[in-house]
Amino acid sequence: MGTFLPLLTVTVVACTVFAKVSLKITNIYVSAETSRIAAKLASDIAERLVPATVNVENFAVTAANTDDSDTLDMVIHMMGSSIPYGRGIYYGTGASRRNGGVLYDSEGWVPDEDWNPATRGWYKDAVAANGKIAFSTPYIDADTGLLCVTISREVRGPSGAISGVVGVDILLDKLTAMVEETTPPSKGGSIVIISADGSYLTNPDGSKIMSANYFEESSIPVQISDFLTEKGSAFQSKKSYYASCRIGAAPWFVVVEGPLADFTSAIKLTVLVFELALIVFCVFCSLLNLRNFNKMRSEERSVGAHILSEVQNLVVAAK
Repeated sequence: MGTFLPLLTVTVVACTVFAKVSLKITNIYVSAETSRIAAKLASDIAERLVPATVNVENFAVTAANTDDSDTLDMVIHMMGSSIPYGRGIYYGTGASRRNGGVLYDSEGWVPDEDWNPATRGWYKDAVAANGKIAFSTPYIDADTGLLCVTISREVRGPSGAISGVVGVDILLDKLTAMVEETTPPSKGGSIVIISADGSYLTNPDGSKIMSANYFEESSIPVQISDFLTEKGSAFQSKKSYYASCRIGAAPWFVVVEGPLADFTSAIKLTVLVFELALIVFCVFCSLLNLRNFNKMRSEERSVGAHILSEVQNLVVAAK
């Protein structure tokens, strides 16, 4: 027993240290892998939005330098054919046609004379963005029934005053396809895209899109501001892993989530098997050592008895 306990103690301590180190390494790997997946998908989606944002920026520059109707109409129609995920590009001034305003639309749409672009959300968003690209709150398009968002930017004339706003309607149904084509980091993992306030832009349950909130459904233990950051984030709770990455300049985030046990259960099982194997090995070594020790003691007793017998014979002979 005296030789067994030290070996057992060393085994338990070694396995405990091994388990802790392995789990720490696993957590580092999980953070890296989930961050990689989130960043890759975010980059792919941002790349799909580049044609829209570039055309919006280019038209803003063009419209800032000319108000010639033929030129603007030609540019609008030319750009409208080069936006793969858009429903057209348009430019409107801050007044209705009845009051001298104009609207150029690559799809040829002509609004009522009293329709005023300045009252629309996309126009107001662009003005509030103060020269930067603005993304509207996603909405369901009345014509297609699909999720849509408007990317817009204000246009300022030579005097510096706002002359109008250029916008592009982007259908977001492609986002769902891209998410579905991305493999989660583990069997029980999931990937969704959410807005800055947590509203779902994609979800396997279509009824939750723009109606349910990720932070109300998830057990994530941190605040929105700590999770949805400019540089992205990744961490693990006791039971789950989480990662997020912003999609370019858009106020949307790729979120990766799943059970941590998908990664740690295999390690824990390996440690348990390894620990049991070491315990069996220690017991075997202890029993073997005990057997050799008992054999040695038996041989020592035999030698001792033989020596005692020889000594007794010498004593008798001396008498």
